[in-house]
Amino acid sequence: FNAVRCSQYLNNEMWYKLCKIHGLYVVDKANIKLHGMGFQLEKTLINDCKWEAAGMARVMSMTHHTKNMACVIVWSLGNEAKKC
Repeated sequence: FNAVRCSQYLNNEMWYKLCKIHGLYVVDKANIKLHGMGFQLEKTLINDCKWEAAGMARVMSMTHHTKNMACVIVWSLGNEAKKC
């Protein structure tokens, strides 16, 4: 396999350089894991639109951090978030 999916946190720039050198494609993932209070819709932060701006700030931070990294082929918006 020649692809890796990152975790929710920004990686060191050296990681992306190593991926480029070794021919690895990167799926970068935003730090928007908001289900830490449980999965019930009435408890989870992903169902509360007051957190939308914070989630968007994290997505913008991720894309700004890796926008010029040749190895990044796609940005994941996370798998634990929803649109308000």
